[in-house]
Amino acid sequence: MADTSQIEPQPTASSPVPEAMQNTVPNGYLDGKNPILVIMGVSGCGKTTLNEQLSRKLGWDMAEADDFHPAANIEKMARGIPLDDTDRWPWLERIHTWIADHIRQGRPGTVTCSALKREYRDKLRMPGVIFIHLSGDYDLIMDRLSRRHGHFMKPAMLKSQFDTLEPLGTDEIHLTIDVNLNPSPQIEAEEVIDTLGLKCAASTHTEEVERERARQTGQRPPLTQINEQHERKTTMQIGMIGLGRMGLNMAERIKGAGHQVVGYDLDPDSGRDVDSLEALVGALQAPRAIWVMVPAGKPTEETIGCLYDLLEPGDLVIDGGNTHFTQDMEHAKLLSERGIGLVDVGTSNGIWGKERGYALMAGGSDEDFERILPILEALKPEGENGLVHAGGIGAGHYAKMVHNGIEYGMMQALAEGYAIMQASPLVKNPDQVAASWREGSVIKSWLLDLMVKALQEDPGLEHIAGKADESGEAKWMIQDALKLGVPVPVTTASLYARQGSKISDPITMKVVSALREQFGGHPIAKE
Repeated sequence: MADTSQIEPQPTASSPVPEAMQNTVPNGYLDGKNPILVIMGVSGCGKTTLNEQLSRKLGWDMAEADDFHPAANIEKMARGIPLDDTDRWPWLERIHTWIADHIRQGRPGTVTCSALKREYRDKLRMPGVIFIHLSGDYDLIMDRLSRRHGHFMKPAMLKSQFDTLEPLGTDEIHLTIDVNLNPSPQIEAEEVIDTLGLKCAASTHTEEVERERARQTGQRPPLTQINEQHERKTTMQIGMIGLGRMGLNMAERIKGAGHQVVGYDLDPDSGRDVDSLEALVGALQAPRAIWVMVPAGKPTEETIGCLYDLLEPGDLVIDGGNTHFTQDMEHAKLLSERGIGLVDVGTSNGIWGKERGYALMAGGSDEDFERILPILEALKPEGENGLVHAGGIGAGHYAKMVHNGIEYGMMQALAEGYAIMQASPLVKNPDQVAASWREGSVIKSWLLDLMVKALQEDPGLEHIAGKADESGEAKWMIQDALKLGVPVPVTTASLYARQGSKISDPITMKVVSALREQFGGHPIAKE
């Protein structure tokens, strides 16, 4: 049986119900029951984002419908073929089992499921189950789907879902949220929590709800409240873990924009503000935002593991390293157990970022992205470009992985061109030819500028060994390209060239090594 201390008294019949919500949940329905919220609707309505918000705020278990699909279903949808009932019933059976197990164990939870037909919902309907239906018109949902990238559900399949959707009956226990009113995911979650009388585990809850209710009824919040909100959004406090080559420069750029940074690094001579992760967490006001800028792999894993133990519901972790996108999903799932959010941010521009700004590719929920937007805007270059919300969890590091694969190919092309000119008896001064391309040429680029700079510092690159390391992202890109059936011969050849440099010493790798040192401060082997 569920711990009923988690559930507050149900709203009375006279309690105001938000205009954005239809409610058929009887008073006292959850008394003595283990609550399970099934977030339903067509693809693109916002199920996953609301699921993350509810799980974080309530501190409940969370499950995603996509994770229950057999591989054959995902492959079918990826080809743009709608599922039929033969495909759906094994999937629904798995979700049914997850719900039944949680009810039997007395563990509240939230789970997404399109649940388009009444008979599908009947399969999932049990005592304590409440359906949360995110309802919106076709044009709105299609617009959302068209802007979503990297998901196997194709926008062209949306019509089939609307055709299949059967409206919920008045006898079905549910809340229906009208997403056409464009409430934020945070507002949607808090309206559900308030309407059902659930206990919110997160510390921030009511103020945004009141602002949303005022918006829905056409009332303007008090001016002082608006000013306080603006002040909080424009000036932030953030923790920075890792004050190395990039982390320290990023912290300085953030401070230069007027924000407060509390820095931590293992190295006592790093300029750190605190000497432990415990002290870092203690120095930040809740809800906290902490940027992790340490090497991918074990250092990131250990750091996130420590933050899992130290942070509180409502806090947010930003992974700015080069983590593999599948690990982002694992980290997000782990942190969500404690009501902690995650944003993954692919970060580019190396040692030049403090001066020129960083290219930032973020993955995570809309709410979490908006929450750290002042910090992201402080880090990005001047102008409209340099920052993108690439998609959900993992999308930021996925975009950075592709970015680095493109970088491999561009660097290799420059290196091969220079090597050919150096080998040819016709070209007297390859360095000058490369420098001439910096203006009026279609290959004019910052990488070309950096190559010329390296040649000016070391003509012919005679003091650089022709060996260049590979950091992993190109390899990951090639592996995923193979799964997706996308040919990437340029990236693949570039990766092989770097790996081959370990046993040979060609001029091409001298150029690539020099470029890596120029833009990223990466160490180079000297001759």
